[in-house]
Amino acid sequence: MQQPLMNKYIFFVDRLRTAIKLLLFPISLLRHARLLPVRSVRYAACISVTIFLSANINAQTKKLSLQDCINIAVSNNLSVKTVLLEIEQNKTLEKTSFDPPKTNINLTQDPTSGGNMDNALGITQNISLPGVYKNQKNVLQQQTMLAEKSKSITQTEIVKNVKEAYYDLLYLQEKIKVLKYLDSIYNDFTKKAEVRQRTGETSNLEKLSAQSKYQEIQLQQKEALADKQVRLYNLQQLLNTAESIDVAEDTLTAIAFANAFDTSVVSNNPMVDYYKQAINISNAKINLEKVRRLPEFTVGYSQQLVIKGFDPAKIHRDYFNGTSIAGFQVGVSFPLIGRAYKERINAEKIGLTVAQTQAAATQQKLKTQWQQALQEYLKYKQSLDYYQSSGLQLANEQMRVAQFSFSKGEIGYVEFIQNLSLATQTKLDYLSTINLFNDAVINLQYLQGNNQ
Repeated sequence: MQQPLMNKYIFFVDRLRTAIKLLLFPISLLRHARLLPVRSVRYAACISVTIFLSANINAQTKKLSLQDCINIAVSNNLSVKTVLLEIEQNKTLEKTSFDPPKTNINLTQDPTSGGNMDNALGITQNISLPGVYKNQKNVLQQQTMLAEKSKSITQTEIVKNVKEAYYDLLYLQEKIKVLKYLDSIYNDFTKKAEVRQRTGETSNLEKLSAQSKYQEIQLQQKEALADKQVRLYNLQQLLNTAESIDVAEDTLTAIAFANAFDTSVVSNNPMVDYYKQAINISNAKINLEKVRRLPEFTVGYSQQLVIKGFDPAKIHRDYFNGTSIAGFQVGVSFPLIGRAYKERINAEKIGLTVAQTQAAATQQKLKTQWQQALQEYLKYKQSLDYYQSSGLQLANEQMRVAQFSFSKGEIGYVEFIQNLSLATQTKLDYLSTINLFNDAVINLQYLQGNNQ
């Protein structure tokens, strides 16, 4: 990521340098022609550079909706690309299901079999029954299906992570808005406190308190901006992009969610399908080991021929014209000791039990996680209902009355700061509650296998 960012930086600097030259050239001509005063020239230059910078920054930052981010992530994320390659790898391996042993071709000269034996060219092939290759293909196909189930798990996890990062950005965006509003209030309050201190209306303590609160708000803004940048980097990594991106939405809202009390929806989680498919693989492997105990067959063919110059045994090579001798062989091989086959079958049966146990454990774990996530959802929903019904309205009214009363001199700076801090904290708590509520909903959606 470092190299693309460096290239963008160099490109930006070059554009800035060119724009400044183009800007200053006509202004310089006007200045020498005494058509513009110095102040006007400087002002025009500052405004033009500011406009250029703003336009360039906006052009480089790509605004994305949540659905845009999801669509990009599920097709571009490196983890998704990895599982797609694994699927392709397994599909390629399916073509290896028919894999008889290597064919044996031999050239012999055997004087021990009587007569005037000459050279013989032979070919031999061992082959299993068709059921072996059929079951081998079935195992490979089942493994491909398991890789596809793994892809569903990866996509569901990616969607969950994208949603969390996106809503975290919306939360931080709203938090920064509140802090900027507070920044303006405390800035104005600080200026008024300085005036009151100079005129002797109040002590230096009020000014110091105002400055302290103002600096505290500025620090919170910097922390929120840093947190937002961290989330943006996280979202970039999920989308596998080096582009500068940001959220397209302006406001943070609670996610609507239904079926919160239906625990059966966890059966749609891709983890359930994954372990069900693992059971299918175990059954396929058991069937394969059973058919491997069946006999294998050998077929061969040999042809007698004279190869001039090849006579290592010094055999008499006089034949009648047209002499041609051929032979063939057919054989069958079977295990006299079948213990190894039996134990491999037993091992695969144990593997089946393991897969069944893992499937049951996954179902149980998902149901427990659902119940836990449901309690989180209900907890934050209750808090959210409070803020939306009365808490937020009371905070807004408290802030309005505090500002009005302080401006009229009805309350002092201590009461003003106390009321403003309480009202502000209520607003920030409200935003935090929405964010936590959305996290709970996203977790429930993930547990039910929602990848949209």
